[in-house]
Amino acid sequence: MTGDQATFLADQMVNLMQGEFPATCKVIAAVKDDTRDYKPDPKSRSAWDVARRGTTESRRGSVQDRG
Repeated sequence: MTGDQATFLADQMVNLMQGEFPATCKVIAAVKDDTRDYKPDPKSRSAWDVARRGTTESRRGSVQDRG
């Protein structure tokens, strides 16, 4: 990888993160304390579990992909 390619890739990653971070914050903020444990079905995950899973899976995937 050349220096220009690395710079381009780093810039793309920064732009991606700047867009994803606010969206992730909105998703987490949308789960209010009084509805955190809501499950449409007893076998379903709670609203909080779904929101948390979305944020932690993104991090795990990027770490695992690095090898």
